[in-house]
Amino acid sequence: MSVTGIHEGVDPVRLLRNPPTVHHGSRGSARTLRIFSVAARCFLCGCLPAGDPPAGQHVIADRTLTGVYLSPSEQDGVPSNLLVTGPLRSFPPGSVYTNSDAYGPDGAALSDLYAVSYVGISMPTSGLVGLQPAASDFLVDYRAFTSGTIPTDGLGRLVLVQYSASADSLRSQRVDLATRATDNLGYPDVKSNQQFFTLSPARTRVYSGDYASGTLCDLDACRSLDYVSTDAVMIYADPNNFAFVGEDFYYIDQLSGASSILGGSLHRIKPEAAPEVLLSFTGIVSFQPILSDRTPQLLLSLRTDGGDAPFALLDTDTLKTSSLPADKGQAQFMSASSDGHWLAFLTTIRASDPTQPDDHRLFLYDWTTGNYATMDSARVGQTIGTYLEWRPDRAELWFSTLPDRFGIWRQDAGLTVVQAKLYAYVRAPYGKPSAFTRDGRHWFSSDGGERPTIYVGSSDDPTAPLQALNPRGTGTTSYWETDDGSLLVGAWTLDGNRKDIYLVDADAGTSRAIASTGHLVALGRTRALALLNWESPRWSGDLTLVDLASGAPTVLARDVYDVAVDRGQSAHVPPGTDALAPGTRVTYLTNNRLASPWDGLWAASLP
Repeated sequence: MSVTGIHEGVDPVRLLRNPPTVHHGSRGSARTLRIFSVAARCFLCGCLPAGDPPAGQHVIADRTLTGVYLSPSEQDGVPSNLLVTGPLRSFPPGSVYTNSDAYGPDGAALSDLYAVSYVGISMPTSGLVGLQPAASDFLVDYRAFTSGTIPTDGLGRLVLVQYSASADSLRSQRVDLATRATDNLGYPDVKSNQQFFTLSPARTRVYSGDYASGTLCDLDACRSLDYVSTDAVMIYADPNNFAFVGEDFYYIDQLSGASSILGGSLHRIKPEAAPEVLLSFTGIVSFQPILSDRTPQLLLSLRTDGGDAPFALLDTDTLKTSSLPADKGQAQFMSASSDGHWLAFLTTIRASDPTQPDDHRLFLYDWTTGNYATMDSARVGQTIGTYLEWRPDRAELWFSTLPDRFGIWRQDAGLTVVQAKLYAYVRAPYGKPSAFTRDGRHWFSSDGGERPTIYVGSSDDPTAPLQALNPRGTGTTSYWETDDGSLLVGAWTLDGNRKDIYLVDADAGTSRAIASTGHLVALGRTRALALLNWESPRWSGDLTLVDLASGAPTVLARDVYDVAVDRGQSAHVPPGTDALAPGTRVTYLTNNRLASPWDGLWAASLP
């Protein structure tokens, strides 16, 4: 499902981290004045739809649909599964989920999820009457989605979360749409701001668990990971206590015995194999996978009663551990370079004056060679901040300094300090904030302020003049990046869903407007899919293909409030695939101002 409307247009990262706003397809209520104006217009002009009908095939005639999804079938010749949610509803009165913490699902919604046939139909189904839900009490929550879609395993089975009213609990489920068979994946952790379940890279395995137990499923069987002693066990839902490394699953049993001495074991479960204990420990251990062109390593951190947190690397092949240099000191692991060789650690130095910012010390370690480097404020000339990031495809660390500079470190070139502020800009549709473009050739800066102007520059020459991406005084929250490295930047003044969209060539230093009054929902090689003429009171707009070279628009449908673009029968999309190639299937929901025979679910192939 493409996260659109209220879900993507204003600020996808902020909204996806704020469960109360993540209601797929939820639409704002029209105010009295708008209702009156619509009624007057209908009285004078009539209420039948004007112009051409929406493009494609009308699948369901219904005004109550709230979300549309396309999930891959994983079968040759079988189209993706088309799924819709019906009317949203709240948790029952008295449910524990209506009064949870800020990251709880209290603002999320429940709905029934339907699998819909859209191949070979000639007439639209009238509403959802007679259709049996594929999943009842489906949880519409950002932590149950992957890249805006309902995720599937390697056999095309849905992985989702359902609510049980009788038990007042949430359960992760794996659902086979063909047989309606369901595998119970146990209780997801609802107290952390994390994904409710984790799929392995090849999607042959899935794990779901809370603070005390978990369930690991292979394609053909599931096993429970809970009490292994009569004392107590915790498979922490913290992502630093379980992880897939390839298709192997690693997790920590944190035991607390009768003597109250903490300890536990690190386990590994290979596919179709029994669990094996890799090491045991006293204290509290967490780990972080380090992936590179070498054998994967686990960076272990052990917290002891004395407050120490020494690190060690565990080789997942030999199962031998190696300690890091003592020069590291008390530090926090931050990130690894893109080749996985260099590790960055940050040590906080508390300021003696509480009105001043804390200082920091950096320790950089190449575990493949044993080389390391340290940096402190005396060397840099300014207080070192907390933001740091490795430049993509290079062992080059960029880090913030206070108040208005940043440093660049490379082993072969030493340290460079630049007079500018790094800015972590969000790459749409589902990227994490980063100071770099995807290939690392360009970097982002900001002039600060509530609505900062964002600038882009050459990473090879960070002192060269920068190019502004959004006009001064406008807001911008994310950008899209084309295959050739051009940027599509949306800027807005009053309504974050009604943006002016600019195509920026950072190498040539050019920028030109290609669309306005809306926001993008998908990007291909030569064109974009957008919802233009957006009306926030109605949460809908015109579904439009925009040619990147000319800006020429092709309107596919009006009054659209949710969109899903088919990524193909497999969740693994080959690199270089044109996401909006002619013939690509797009499904969407429409809702006219007043009841219309064109309302409901549509499926179309892009021209």
